[in-house]
Amino acid sequence: MKKIFSILLVVSFFIAVLGARQPAQASSPGNYLVDSGMTQIDPGIQVSLASAQPSDMLTVIVKLRQQADLSRVNGASHAARLQGVIRALQATAEATQGRLSGLLKAHQAQG
Repeated sequence: MKKIFSILLVVSFFIAVLGARQPAQASSPGNYLVDSGMTQIDPGIQVSLASAQPSDMLTVIVKLRQQADLSRVNGASHAARLQGVIRALQATAEATQGRLSGLLKAHQAQG
């Protein structure tokens, strides 16, 4: 049950962080928080979440709305461009994902 609650908490946090157009709504037990606007959860993931046991771990890919602008990355060499990409990605993450990072670190500390 703890894992299900953690998953619900993370999903609801993503909804809040991603700036849903309408408030998230929960329906009957077993349904997960999903807004009717911008947040999308793959139907296969929804099925997996619904049938997951408390000790189950699910691997998912989360695509956040805010993306780094990599078109401005320049460099004379491949290594310089790579460092520019890393800096751009880190700057975007630091500017937009602080709350998410804190939540994930807290869950990791809980186990």
